[in-house]
Amino acid sequence: MKMVVLVENSSRCRLCAEHGLSVYIEYEGKTYLLDTGATALFAENAKELGIDLSKVDTAFLSHAHYDHSGGFEEFFKENDKAAVYMQETSAENCFYRTEGKDKYIGIPQHLLENYKERFRPLNAVCEVEKGVWVVPHFTGGLDEMGRRAHMYRKIGEEFIADDFAHEQSVVFETGKGLVIFNSCSHG
Repeated sequence: MKMVVLVENSSRCRLCAEHGLSVYIEYEGKTYLLDTGATALFAENAKELGIDLSKVDTAFLSHAHYDHSGGFEEFFKENDKAAVYMQETSAENCFYRTEGKDKYIGIPQHLLENYKERFRPLNAVCEVEKGVWVVPHFTGGLDEMGRRAHMYRKIGEEFIADDFAHEQSVVFETGKGLVIFNSCSHG
């Protein structure tokens, strides 16, 4: 297995950094992308590293926040085939709320509709390819953590504390044990 961080919060080399995460993974002859950071910066770093995003076989969205989903439109421009697995509870509805001020922090608006043929919503543990699993988070009671962090989801006209039910991990079965990828670990 080979893992390359394409973008994250800091950089001590020629690559650029931003608040967010994107990870490129090679395993058993296939290529994977976990998240796309907040912007198209992950794609610029991939080019700098000689990684061809058009050859990614499968992609994952760890959860419905912009700093993990903001670059998917760029990814779709460079890759016309990879499905993106996400939890069916992922939606364009996440907000940061303080003192009556609402700041949108979710998936770029209209992305899910404009690219609906690319997204594969899941609602259970699922083996998406041999030895590659998507595991939704089942931790209960996280709405209190969402409330403390001022993170909410807008359902209709109502804001509810985010319980991070839209979060998932990606798990690879390897000869040396399980390798688990989780981007923010809210859950």
